[in-house]
Amino acid sequence: MRKAFAITAAVLAVASPALATGSPKLHLVRAQPVIVRGTGFRAAERIAVRLAVEGAVHTRLVHASTSGRFTVSFPRVSLSHCIAYLVVARGSLGSHATLRRSPFADCAQP
Repeated sequence: MRKAFAITAAVLAVASPALATGSPKLHLVRAQPVIVRGTGFRAAERIAVRLAVEGAVHTRLVHASTSGRFTVSFPRVSLSHCIAYLVVARGSLGSHATLRRSPFADCAQP
């Protein structure tokens, strides 16, 4: 019984850092040009990141680090607080996250 408990404790101690990454999240790092950071993805996962803005869709493929993070840039795209956008990241191992922004209320409506 003690041996089984010790083995279980050892396995959990090794696995805990890998399980502690949390759910995948996206953060806008910079708006001009657009830079997005992802966290909580699976280690070394291949990720397709799509940015939809003003009727266009821009796609980049990246790999998460061993800690489940990545940074991706869209050098030809700039955002302002009056532009709605959607970023979707889907990983090859099942991870996914979405970042959505609507224009602020003080922006003129078309």
